[in-house]
Amino acid sequence: MSFTVRSSVDGYLYIVLLGSDEKSFYLLYPNTLDKDNRIKANQSLALPGPGWQIKAAGPPGVDRLLFVVSSAPRDPALFVPEPPSKGEVFTYSVADGVSRQRLLDFFMGRGHRSGNAALGADLLEIREVP
Repeated sequence: MSFTVRSSVDGYLYIVLLGSDEKSFYLLYPNTLDKDNRIKANQSLALPGPGWQIKAAGPPGVDRLLFVVSSAPRDPALFVPEPPSKGEVFTYSVADGVSRQRLLDFFMGRGHRSGNAALGADLLEIREVP
């Protein structure tokens, strides 16, 4: 899977995937290979970047991709406190109540590193079929 993201404002791009199993959250971007998540206004950003890819892994169902552009950097450790396993590109969290609260806190609460908490978001759904 590949896509192009374009923002109307300068900021920091975050992409979170809720897998089709509805049990798994992944922070796809930034990640261990592509850490600079700044995005410039009105410039297209093609993802995935060099050296990493996103593969459909099932089960059949709907994957949900949340794209968020924040005016200030967020602290990903609030969302996924454990770093990815050695050799893994994406951080992962079980999609339980605790993780959902951490996701909200990451974007809406303590996650921003400056006084400006402004953000914009879009949700994309992708159907995985057998």
